[in-house]
Amino acid sequence: MKSSAIKVGNRVYSIASVDDATFDLVLSQKGVQDPEIKSFIDYDDQLILVRDRLQSDHKKELLLHELLHSCMEDSGMVQDEFVENFIKVLSPRLIGIVEELPLVFSEAV
Repeated sequence: MKSSAIKVGNRVYSIASVDDATFDLVLSQKGVQDPEIKSFIDYDDQLILVRDRLQSDHKKELLLHELLHSCMEDSGMVQDEFVENFIKVLSPRLIGIVEELPLVFSEAV
């Protein structure tokens, strides 16, 4: 298991990349039963989980997906189907921008 943390608003989220058994156990404890889920955020426990077996680029995209949800939650937005679909569309496009930001900033500033 790999883990770290990140602050979003006033909350610090623990982030972990875990094996399938651990991932499924945590989701089961939260009352979530969906084998298709590859990442998960718990706002109350301030926890983000990603399945470890996934490719690195996919895990990065899923982490950004969950972090965008944490931003929406922090701002008080309702987490509805529109927000989920918006984040699904935005996260794969935004990850490329995020990865290139250090280079862009070093050249532009």
